[in-house]
Amino acid sequence: SGGHLSEPLVSLPPNETISRLFQEGLTRRGLTWEPSMEVSEFGLIPQYVGDGFGWGVTVEIPGVALPETVRRVALPAEFEALAVGILHTGDLKPVAARFVEVAKQYAAQLTEGGGASKKRAAKR
Repeated sequence: SGGHLSEPLVSLPPNETISRLFQEGLTRRGLTWEPSMEVSEFGLIPQYVGDGFGWGVTVEIPGVALPETVRRVALPAEFEALAVGILHTGDLKPVAARFVEVAKQYAAQLTEGGGASKKRAAKR
């Protein structure tokens, strides 16, 4: 394997974890694929891909449907999984405790079905 992919790529900025993990996975395979468009939030990626701007790198979000013009393509297992966590010290105020509770419920939804927590690439 090896080479440069020239298809347009819609991605978050390179300092974002998902972009870094994706680029590291490509590098391990001897590939380079530079984004042609950087967006500020996940929700914009499927929108731009659906409008024909190229491929996109995002995560699957439970309950959020992709545009009909976009299909999911799962990344191979060699691509590192995205880990998400919450850190805190001391007692939490009620609003923070509620946030942690909701985050745990959301994380449980992400891990149900196994593949939902893996990164995804989407193409028109």
